[in-house]
Amino acid sequence: MLRGIYNGRFKSTDETQFFFHWDYLNEAMKKTTLRRADQIGFFIVGLKDPDQAAEVAAAIDSAFKNSVTEP
Repeated sequence: MLRGIYNGRFKSTDETQFFFHWDYLNEAMKKTTLRRADQIGFFIVGLKDPDQAAEVAAAIDSAFKNSVTEP
């Protein structure tokens, strides 16, 4: 179900993005044979200090170690 089409307020607004409600997508995925429901494909992490990027990435990787989504 399409809910809306947006136009950016400014010429610099990226209008190529697609926004959706995760719950709707997740329910649709449960009806497929892809078996990807209840999973997240990627994270976006913001850091105040970019020098901590390697440490934060290692912490995230260790959280998923020995799981079905191991990096």
